[in-house]
Amino acid sequence: MKAIATVLLTLFALTLSAQDNVHVFKSSKLNINIKGEKIETSTAEPSIITVDLASNTLTVETSSTEIRELLKEKMVLNIDKQLGAIGPQYSLKLDEFTFAHFYMDMQMIIFTRNDIHPLEWGIQFLEIQKVGG
Repeated sequence: MKAIATVLLTLFALTLSAQDNVHVFKSSKLNINIKGEKIETSTAEPSIITVDLASNTLTVETSSTEIRELLKEKMVLNIDKQLGAIGPQYSLKLDEFTFAHFYMDMQMIIFTRNDIHPLEWGIQFLEIQKVGG
């Protein structure tokens, strides 16, 4: 009986630590900068941003054609580096010169590139809601 309890507690602890490595956010309100044009829009279905720290990936699920265009249809990005501790404000360096900046205290996630000015290329997910926690 002790062994079964130990196995169950271990599985529970692994499940909790796995959940700490996955963060899911949703937003329907967007500001997009494409070639210097600022577009304020919203989507009928929320865009979903999933950060999986265990597999070092960030996934964007969206119906927005503008976001798909800006990300060149590459909706799963590798996390190259974490900048700052996961908390109210942190950033992730992603492949293809892309950064994701998380401002949870302002309910905002901003995607920028280090090779293009933010007014020329940028995605702002506004009114972010954390899913499942």
